[in-house]
Amino acid sequence: MAVRDGSLVAVKCFRRGECYEGAVQRERFILEKYAQTRANIVTLYDTLEFKGYTFFVLELLQDNVRQIIYKNDRHGLSPWLVLKFARDILASLLSLHADGLVHADLKPHNILWSGQDKVFKLIDFGLSFSVEESDLHQVQSLGYRAPEAEHWDAFKQRERDRRKR
Repeated sequence: MAVRDGSLVAVKCFRRGECYEGAVQRERFILEKYAQTRANIVTLYDTLEFKGYTFFVLELLQDNVRQIIYKNDRHGLSPWLVLKFARDILASLLSLHADGLVHADLKPHNILWSGQDKVFKLIDFGLSFSVEESDLHQVQSLGYRAPEAEHWDAFKQRERDRRKR
């Protein structure tokens, strides 16, 4: 999609509904907080609301780590790229953790290469949370979920079900 100056952007659309409102708020908070920093976090240009849907206009990033490995005939990453990847993502996590924030969905699909800035950047903060929160929600995507997170999510769901009765 092109914006007024002709540059390409990415558009993220959130589904409608109460269960997505928290994700929209969490992601917007983090993207706005780190908008003018060098924290290796995707840049949010604008937020739009239309017919109950929320859209984020984001910087267009390139391949995720998995795609980079596949483009290299599945031979992995060069030592230089592994070091670059580690430094960039650790810088992102240090910025978040210094502010008491947890990404909570760190996986290859949520780490993308920025050709413009020449860094790996974190995306998708819908499951993020503050360490100050007392009532945590689901943590981590299903395929990347640690066993203890699986038990935590099941426990929290039982609590929510009990409160509804």
